[in-house]
Amino acid sequence: MRRFPNELTRAAPSGKADIGVLVVWQRLNANTRWAGDLMQTPERTVRAATAETREAALEGTLDVQTAASRARSALSALPGFGVGDALASAVIYAVAPSRMAVYDRRAQAGLERLGLTLSPKPGRYGRYMGLVERLITDSNKFGNELTAREVNLALVALGGPRP
Repeated sequence: MRRFPNELTRAAPSGKADIGVLVVWQRLNANTRWAGDLMQTPERTVRAATAETREAALEGTLDVQTAASRARSALSALPGFGVGDALASAVIYAVAPSRMAVYDRRAQAGLERLGLTLSPKPGRYGRYMGLVERLITDSNKFGNELTAREVNLALVALGGPRP
């Protein structure tokens, strides 16, 4: 497995406290059943899921879209990660920032402003990262060397302020 150099020294897999920080960062409502269920989930279960997520996200033999899809799938068994991609993508970005990006409604709106379609059907995060990769490739044609996170931030800016 080829790994990304700046990821080799990253800390241990994320636990419940780390996910809590991401909830605050994404300004999600944690006063929900899923948040309570997540806090009742054994820490080792959460860390195992995030370790699998990190491995999938950093698997260098996979294209980004496939790696993103596998990383997203690894989280789906945890409470709060069955549907929706905002928090899951924040976790994936946190464990693999050199390769992945965050998806949220503002990034979705940015894609739509560019005329790019991303349906909510299952597998959305992988398809999102495929579109991000496409935008990186298109940008490279003009001499830009953007990261996935830079494209994500541009999409968020295009998508407008938080509601």
